[in-house]
Order: sequence, then structure tokens, then C-alpha cells
Amino acid sequence: MQSLWMLLAALLFALMGLLVKLVSAEVPVSQAVFFRGVVAALILGGWMAWRRLAFGTPHVRLQVQRTASGVAALTLFFYAISVLPLATATTLNYTSPLFVALFTVLAALAAGRRDLPWALLACIVAGFAGIVLLLRPVFSGGESMAALLGLLSGLLSALAYWNIRALGKLGEPEWRTVFYHSAVTALVGLTGMALFGMVWPSARAWAMLLAIGVMALGAQLAMTRAFSRGKTLLTSSLQYSVVVFSTLLGVWIAGDSLGATALTGIGIVLASGVVATLVTIRAAATVAPATDAASSPRASLPTKETMNVSNAD
Repeated sequence: MQSLWMLLAALLFALMGLLVKLVSAEVPVSQAVFFRGVVAALILGGWMAWRRLAFGTPHVRLQVQRTASGVAALTLFFYAISVLPLATATTLNYTSPLFVALFTVLAALAAGRRDLPWALLACIVAGFAGIVLLLRPVFSGGESMAALLGLLSGLLSALAYWNIRALGKLGEPEWRTVFYHSAVTALVGLTGMALFGMVWPSARAWAMLLAIGVMALGAQLAMTRAFSRGKTLLTSSLQYSVVVFSTLLGVWIAGDSLGATALTGIGIVLASGVVATLVTIRAAATVAPATDAASSPRASLPTKETMNVSNAD
């Protein structure tokens, strides 16, 4: 099942996040962002040139929407991290699957469908509840704007995933989509380095920065395949596993301790992913899932024509 690629992506994202946390003690975050993008862009660009693959795309609008929303989400996420507690910012960013579910329901309703995948939607809501228990976000005074921008990063991430799904249905290869995203991410990181400065990394930091780029490339390819070829809602539910992997790596590497609340959250996240998998397999044998309506090649974004709501393209 193609959605299971999300599990590999989640593990790689968690490992990458651990390395970013370790290397951030030595280099600015913008420098880690730059390496996250430039290593993947160079590897993919070199491979594309060697294979004489086309860098241009016939789906410019979708690629611009996917790249713009993804990079904007990343920027807002890092801003939220700089102001809010990490647990709060991460939880807000991981509202993206809830927005994906909302888009799917709206698209299905606009198409006149009534066989909505309510069980999968319940799994996504339960998974988010598990993340809240696991991360236990806490707001303090004067952080309302940062919290709003953190929530906006979740919405923009959902739009990026929505466009990945549409690009996959149109036959756009994963490597091209990941190349564009990586190249623009590198430019954003380079801009941050120009504005806020950079430091010359140690040999250890160089190794971690290069590993961050390689892991980002693998994670992006796996995630793009999952969203473009798998079931949108199932992939969204499995996406929560990145929090579980990150927590376990924190216990193993950083010596973090887990209380009963955190363990309960992990259990809910895992259970929601397992149930979502079983529901999807059963639904595939009976009725067409509602994601078919959402993943039509024309359903790149909720538009006025498809969903009767305003759209700021």
C-alpha cells in the first residue's frame, strides 16, 4: 500500500529533526535549513542532468502552489518555534491532517458524494488528540500572534499535501516536485544566512548537516510518493507517527523521560494509524473512498468552481 511510505518518511523526518536539534547548538537554524534544501537539490539536480530528465514541468501552477505553500509553512513553523515552546509549535503545525480532512469532506460534498469516510476522519481527530496528550502544549501571555502563525503553518502544510496529491494524479514525478521544493528551501535558508549570519561548522557539524540534507531528500521522496499515490486520509493519519518516532528517539538519544500522559498519547497515535489502515483496506473492497473526489487532477486547491468558496491563488 503506497500510503505506508509515510512511515519511512516519518522515521527520516524524526532522525533529521534530532540532528537539527543537535547541530543547532553550533550553527544558526537558517544554516540547517539551507543544508536541508541544498544537499537534496544538488543530488536530485545532478541525477536529473545525468539522466537527461526535463527540469521543466507542464504543471507550473500546481508546482508553484505546492512549493510556495510548503516553504511558507516551513518559514512560519520555524518562526513559531522561535517564540513558542517547541511542543506548542509542533502541535500547531500538525493540525495539517485535520485541514486535509476538511478539504476532502468539502470536495466530496461539492461533488455530491454522501459516502464520506467518517471512520478515517475520526482516526485523524483521535490522532491529533494523541499528539496534544503527548506534547502537552502550554500557551503563555503575549504569544497569540505566534500561535496564530503556527496554526497557519498547519493550514499551508495541508495545502502543500493537497497539491502533491493533485500532481501525482497528473503523473508528475516525485523527484521533480521534491527538486523544486528543495531548491526553494535552499534559497530561503541562504537568505536567512545572509540576514542573520553563519558560522564555519566543525567536522562533526559538517557530518550532521550533510546527513540532514540526505535524510530530508529521502523523507521528501517517501512523503511525496505516499501523498501522490496513496490514500490521502490514511497517509495523513500515518503522518502522526513522526511524533512517536521523535519522542522515542528523544528517550533513546537525549535521555528524555515519558510519563503516563505521554505514553497514553503514543498509544492513541499508534491505534489511530492501525485503525485507519484497516478501515482503508476494508473500504477499498466495497466502495470508492471519498478521496477520489478530492484527488481529481482538477482538485489542486479548494476553488470557487469546485467548492463554491473563495480561493486566493
